[in-house]
Amino acid sequence: MPPRKDSPRIEFLAENLAIARETGAALGAVPDWPGVLVVASNPVDPLVTELHRTTGIDRHRVLGYTVNDSVRLRYGIAEALHVQPHRVEAWVLGEHGDHCVPLFHNVQVDGEPVELNPAQRASAQAYLHEWYPRWVRLGVPRTSTWTSGNGIASMVRAIATGGENTWPTSMVLNGEYGITGTAVGVPARLDRDGASVLQWQLPADAWQRMRQAADYVEDALARISPASGRQRPTSAAGH
Repeated sequence: MPPRKDSPRIEFLAENLAIARETGAALGAVPDWPGVLVVASNPVDPLVTELHRTTGIDRHRVLGYTVNDSVRLRYGIAEALHVQPHRVEAWVLGEHGDHCVPLFHNVQVDGEPVELNPAQRASAQAYLHEWYPRWVRLGVPRTSTWTSGNGIASMVRAIATGGENTWPTSMVLNGEYGITGTAVGVPARLDRDGASVLQWQLPADAWQRMRQAADYVEDALARISPASGRQRPTSAAGH
């Protein structure tokens, strides 16, 4: 569905879920469908979760496009540090929305670790969280500028060619990051078989926020389409 002014991503779940189910029904009817399904519609994490459940396609081959969050964090950090954005490496995991999990413990500039002070971190985080609300207030009925088109093309290229690449992508987890049965954004390697999760060491607060992101995704789906027997996300002990 096209964006609506002043509407958060989650508001489009019911409408886009109906469209996604039509797509999923078609793919699920093809025995041994070999492709990788890339979901680029909002809200991406609930849609990936539901498509995996309804199609039966292997969880490694139902992937959500979430790269824009990391791009926006890098721009925010670049502004805070007064450097060019392409010099910054930083990552956002979790839900593609208000429950995203920006990682500040492993920021790099020109390949070297950088520690942001509290003011710089707050500035970068504000850029990340305020970008989408600022954009929807413009009332532009299309996707979010050039980053989505370029990013999706690059993601498809990474799936087609494989290699040593790291991507943030939404996929259903099976114990990784203490979450089972729900899709959130995680670091992964991409190839023709889909995504392989990379298990990064996260600070305790980021680990907890990953679980909260998964709970948010599940709660959003339950409000739209209550169903029995769904497996709730669980967290591993000691994290």
